[in-house]
Amino acid sequence: MYLPSFPYMIGSTGRSLVLIGAAFHAIDARRDTMSKRTSWRYIEHISNRYGKASLTIYFLHQAVHIWPLQIAGLLYGEDWEEEYLYDVCEPWQAVILGTLFFSLMYPMIGWMDRHRIPRLEHAMRWLCG
Repeated sequence: MYLPSFPYMIGSTGRSLVLIGAAFHAIDARRDTMSKRTSWRYIEHISNRYGKASLTIYFLHQAVHIWPLQIAGLLYGEDWEEEYLYDVCEPWQAVILGTLFFSLMYPMIGWMDRHRIPRLEHAMRWLCG
């Protein structure tokens, strides 16, 4: 999957576009009727927090997941993506670790907002004017 093939990229792009369209139809187009529900406001709050910090979350994901594998590959002189990427843990362990990472990001983003610590999104906004 690393260095994806052309059919994989086209398939992923197509699936993403279909899911974005379905999400728009299911959520954004019916926003007035959905916003009255208490559960919807809770989901909307969580989505807004993750959405406004998505670049920071992606960067931290790379720092936690990919960079240690690259460093290990460089230290041992092996091709890191073939040797380590799929052999680090079992799929069920990866799901648990991913859920843990995603769960820890929620309070961390809130903490950064409360203490006005700039995130990568702030840097991009500053750089792009």
